[in-house]
Amino acid sequence: MRLKLTHWLLGLPCLWGSIAPALAANDCDIDLGRQAFATCSTCHSNDASGTHSVGPNLYGVIGRAAGTAPGYGYSVALEELDTEWTPEELSKFLTSPMEYAPGSMMAYGGLKNETQRNAVICYLEQSSE
Repeated sequence: MRLKLTHWLLGLPCLWGSIAPALAANDCDIDLGRQAFATCSTCHSNDASGTHSVGPNLYGVIGRAAGTAPGYGYSVALEELDTEWTPEELSKFLTSPMEYAPGSMMAYGGLKNETQRNAVICYLEQSSE
């Protein structure tokens, strides 16, 4: 059975959705992410121990529901967020935590540099695998 061009084009977003993360991973600057995370490490850890610091441990944050790292006392603002930390949502949050989640205890002005922000997110994603 031959597919019409319109059928193929309609399926393209699904195909793109499945390959986009792989393409993004190839574009990941893990070294830049590690360097940029140094600022985050003032308050956050990122290792399999699950040990929290001032902020929650970010190991495995990609794919986790917001405000749910076991053993961490989140602000009501983050506990009540009805979202999963996808790279896109995490990018929005990291751009301006206080605007994204008013009442958040994350007293940080945001990571405005998109290249560094994407590298941090990629670093978090890669280091949790």
